[in-house]
Amino acid sequence: MPSNIAASARRPYAADQTNHASGAFTNHHLLTNPIYGAAYAFGRTESRMTVDNGRKRVVRGDRRDRADWDVLIIEHHEGYITWTEFERNQAVIADNANSRGLMVRGSGAMAENG
Repeated sequence: MPSNIAASARRPYAADQTNHASGAFTNHHLLTNPIYGAAYAFGRTESRMTVDNGRKRVVRGDRRDRADWDVLIIEHHEGYITWTEFERNQAVIADNANSRGLMVRGSGAMAENG
């Protein structure tokens, strides 16, 4: 094929795979950000310093529990969804991440419905 044809035209699935991976990453960060649920939050992450083999090591971006956030102002601005919907979504995301939902393999709900 001629070299002036875009890579996505030569490999039609390449663009889909790239967009899918970055889309999932972006969607997760959007859905877990309190701004989406009409809230302002500050102090969601922190830095930790450790000494490893005599050298200082700083780890930035450690997530903190919601109770430990410095500031959380609910209904701070107009959000895409309400705070109640945001909290419900966080529970669904956590259940999906921990495989604790109804669709867990071997759960009673699956056996009864299947």
